[in-house]
Amino acid sequence: MDDIEIQGPSGVRFFVRKTEQNEGDEDMGLKALYWLRTAHRLLQLICTSEESKDGYQISDRNDLYDFIYDNIDMKTHIGNGRGGMLSIACSSLSSSSSQYALPEDLRHSHFTALTMKNAIVDACRDSHPEGLRPDVNLNDPDVPLYIALKKTNYGKTVDVSIYKSLHSIAGDDTDGERNNNKFSSSLHRRGYRKDMTIHKAALKESVAAGLLYETGFHLLCASALSGEGKAVLIDPMMGSGTLLMESLLIAFDIAPGLVRDKFLSGESNSLPPALRWKDSNKTEWDDIKKDAKERALNGRKQVMMLHDCDDSGIFFYGNEMDPSAFLLAQQCLKKLGLNKLPFIHLNNQDCGEWECENTNKLMIVPSRTIVVSNPPWGKRLTNRHHQNKNNNDNNIQDLESNNDYLEQSWLSLKRFLRETCGGAEAWVLSGDKSLTQVLKMKNSRKIPLRVGGLDLRWIQYHIFQGSGKPPHQRQQEGELQQQQKQYK
Repeated sequence: MDDIEIQGPSGVRFFVRKTEQNEGDEDMGLKALYWLRTAHRLLQLICTSEESKDGYQISDRNDLYDFIYDNIDMKTHIGNGRGGMLSIACSSLSSSSSQYALPEDLRHSHFTALTMKNAIVDACRDSHPEGLRPDVNLNDPDVPLYIALKKTNYGKTVDVSIYKSLHSIAGDDTDGERNNNKFSSSLHRRGYRKDMTIHKAALKESVAAGLLYETGFHLLCASALSGEGKAVLIDPMMGSGTLLMESLLIAFDIAPGLVRDKFLSGESNSLPPALRWKDSNKTEWDDIKKDAKERALNGRKQVMMLHDCDDSGIFFYGNEMDPSAFLLAQQCLKKLGLNKLPFIHLNNQDCGEWECENTNKLMIVPSRTIVVSNPPWGKRLTNRHHQNKNNNDNNIQDLESNNDYLEQSWLSLKRFLRETCGGAEAWVLSGDKSLTQVLKMKNSRKIPLRVGGLDLRWIQYHIFQGSGKPPHQRQQEGELQQQQKQYK
């Protein structure tokens, strides 16, 4: 399912990350919760000062308290439908950079979230016949709440929006695969990397899926499934295989929620918060899960049937030079149950020496081959949990001090793209312009994105056939030149 196809009648408004908004009813929200591949969070807006008729001017925590106390329907959102209260947790969506543009009294995200919690607790206690108040549960709340502030009036006041998360927010700022001591159910997680030591430069699964959608790989798969020709995806520097694994989930029509159910279901309450709210539709949730299982079985069957014909099929190729990272990719593939399929190939060597003529496995189909790569570029993606508190360079730490290693990696990628991938379309993720220039290739498109505190570019190249000499030809020419020198 393409993420942008999740639509429905007007009712509840959802947004993913902080800039992308979708309209849908509550059942559509459950479907999004199970199927969204590119989301980190899925939140439901419950109130905003922008739509308030009272004209709130919010400039400090007292104003914020009053707005929240007056505008959240506590019975609807915090009540459990049986006269009691659901547990809550409160967090702020404001980034550290944006906080300095806010009024001084609202710049500290912790105190902003604490003000929201106090207002909700007081409003619930004052409105309940027995004076009950909701419990605060930081590990697995029934109603995870977020507050977002947007400056108005040149930073003198703010607009306030309150959201509740459809999924758990515990450990939301950490990567669960990298921090096994703290539960995290951020939607980027799938679970196939659980209990593995993943390099900090590895992409989050949601980012990898988003990058793949940008390449149009899902459209290429749909074309192949319609009998319009072969589709090929290649990752010459796959690391632990995140891009490759996400491409497989897309091609096989496997819902991210289905993978999470398999690997992560024992980490917390089996029901996401959205199903603990009163009037939630558990029957619809069961139907969504049942449909996802049927689609996964059918998706696998369809992909397998393509390979009964010589002129069709979807092929996957992954290469990684580092033995430990290569082993992780093999383990991920095995966890997904796709390790024995004949059209998925993993290779362990320098990609600069990986070519069609040396193996029967690697195949380039002109105009129907997409090459994706996240080569090393000297920095690693981190998060707040992994930062040294004394390090002022937020989210950035040196990965390799050996510049020769970095340049050699990009030279290998250059050889592979120019000498082996003629007729293909390549997409390379880079956070270092000087390393990108090593490729000496003219890009067709650059897409800026910010991941883990780093400004990156997802760069598209169209590779013309015959743009370079393959390794075996270079070797033959070298031997010939050597013989000529000896003759002379």
